[in-house]
Amino acid sequence: MFPTEKSKENTIPQCISPYAITKYASEKYLDNYANTYGFKYTVLRDATIFGSRHNIGRVVPINID
Repeated sequence: MFPTEKSKENTIPQCISPYAITKYASEKYLDNYANTYGFKYTVLRDATIFGSRHNIGRVVPINID
């Protein structure tokens, strides 16, 4: 079951799988590294919807724009 309510950017994720835990830990590692060495970064948490009209070629260009 997926959450149905919206969350804020500072909401701590409820990691329920090893994959989710790894993604969140990687973000925290990047955050600590950036704070230590003084650079800015952006993390994209994309949700790819897959279906009959799915076009993988559009995922990257949309994020870059």
